[in-house]
Amino acid sequence: MLRLSGNDLWTEFPYSPEYLKAIGEGAQKKVGETSARGSVKSSVKSSVKSSVKTPDRILALLETNPEWSLADVAEALEMTVRGIEKATAKLVEKNKLKYIGPQKGGHWEVLK
Repeated sequence: MLRLSGNDLWTEFPYSPEYLKAIGEGAQKKVGETSARGSVKSSVKSSVKSSVKTPDRILALLETNPEWSLADVAEALEMTVRGIEKATAKLVEKNKLKYIGPQKGGHWEVLK
C-alpha cells in the first residue's frame, strides 16, 4: 500500500494473518499502533523472555571465565560492549565484582 504524507511517500506492508495469530492478540494491537511522527512502534516483545537478568549472567560467565574481557562477555551474551561496561560498572559499585591486576593480563573476581 502506498501512502503520501506531506512530501513523504510511504510504502506499507501488512502483516500476514498467520504472523498476527502467532504473536498473540495483545501484541496485534501494538503492531498496528503508530506514533505521532507516523513511524511504526517496535513494541512487540520477544515471546521468549530470559528469566535470568543480565548482571546475573555476567557474574556467572566471569566466575567460570575470570580471564575474559568485556568484549568476550558481550559476544557471549550477544550484547554491545557498552552495555556490558555499564552493567559491570554497577556490579563493581555494588561490590559484587572486582577486577584484579593490570588492564591487560588481569582477571575478574566475583565477590559473594
